[in-house]
Amino acid sequence: MKVFPNMNFRQFISVWCATAIVWPLLLVEADANSDTVSPDQKSAWQLNPLPPVNPESVALGQALFFDPQLSGPGTMSCATCHIPSLHWADGQSFNNGVNGNRLGRHTPSVINSARYGFLFWDGRADSLHAQALVPVRSSEEMDLSLSQLQQRVADSRSYRRAFRRAFGDDQVDMDRIAQALADFQSTLVCDDSRFDQWVAGDDQALSVDEVAGFKLFVAEDKGNCAVCHQPPTFSDDGFHNIGLSSGSGGDPGRYGVVPLRIVHGAFKTSQLRDIAHTAPYFHDGSASTLAEAVRHYVDGFETDTNLSPSFKPANLEPSEIDKVVSFLESLSCDTQRFAGFPVP
Repeated sequence: MKVFPNMNFRQFISVWCATAIVWPLLLVEADANSDTVSPDQKSAWQLNPLPPVNPESVALGQALFFDPQLSGPGTMSCATCHIPSLHWADGQSFNNGVNGNRLGRHTPSVINSARYGFLFWDGRADSLHAQALVPVRSSEEMDLSLSQLQQRVADSRSYRRAFRRAFGDDQVDMDRIAQALADFQSTLVCDDSRFDQWVAGDDQALSVDEVAGFKLFVAEDKGNCAVCHQPPTFSDDGFHNIGLSSGSGGDPGRYGVVPLRIVHGAFKTSQLRDIAHTAPYFHDGSASTLAEAVRHYVDGFETDTNLSPSFKPANLEPSEIDKVVSFLESLSCDTQRFAGFPVP
């Protein structure tokens, strides 16, 4: 007998990760009072390379990503909300859809999104390919039917040439459009931060305070952040209600996809690389700085309604919060790496 008959295995795991039961963090635990972090503890956070993608498909995907013809009135592209100079976020708590309506959730950055097991704050897509066209056809976002999208792209001689280079012929279909968009987004990575250099063996890459912040971040009796922001991506690919009032009110979060009470008001655990460049934070954009985001876990939650059982208040003094923030800032990548992309 199936316990959850309407859930596939990935959905079951996402619900399981929202409970108090988590994988043992044997390789990431660190004593906040210790002077050193072992090589094994560092190696747990090293990213594996992503698989290579077809460069012609990437070029096609980039053209599509920046094309406002992917929206109904032809005024909004993917890059309208995912802005290169803002590290593929938009710097706002909430952006507007193509018809001027305020969107219901904060725009996350697409950096490192190829490493996510689930996309969107509620995890309604399980791959970049599955995610790619959801905003396009959403009446709240870009408001273009897929049949109109296919026709617009197929009517373009330059796009047909690009499809031929990417796929061997000029057939335009939804699967290829989604694949090209996914391939382009998979190249938007942050994997060479000073933290990444440090875990790879450069002991001088981080300052004393940044190393101290990392140890506070992972220590169970201090920040306990790694209970959800797990190695190597800083995400458990799970969904948690972290005590924001917006999660206990009208936004059901993961519950809208998997209607089980335990995930009501639960949202996807964000990865943290490049996080210093993508404020504001949380699904409702309610924290304008990293310090505010950390203090949310220290000062007590806004509400304990259906709070994830994995959570407990972080045991951090003000000076320790500063060190955790310094560590989070060390996860940033070069601010010039995305400078060559078009301005939306």
